[in-house]
Amino acid sequence: MRDGHITGRRIVAASWPTPWGSSEIELTDEAVAAAGGLAAAVAAHLGVTVAQMNAWIESDFTVRCAGRRADGKPCRGFVTGGSNLADPKAWVAMQGEYCPAHGGPGR
Repeated sequence: MRDGHITGRRIVAASWPTPWGSSEIELTDEAVAAAGGLAAAVAAHLGVTVAQMNAWIESDFTVRCAGRRADGKPCRGFVTGGSNLADPKAWVAMQGEYCPAHGGPGR
């Protein structure tokens, strides 16, 4: 068989951290280029922006309270139901919510 009979596409494996390990997808070079890069292709696959995906990972997949403490500093309390979120879209949707101490669910 000659090389002229073989066709194919180059596949890129992309992985990202999750609350319990990591996930992986395979993308074609064309898909990566169309999205504007590997991070953009993964974010699009996840249904969020690159900035949202990075914030989700950097938060350890946890939503923190949007409230302020008496001294004016961010509360940093946990939002009920906002820990170990494997779906970054759910994490994005919960941004701006409050912990029980600041009037969120579970109070």
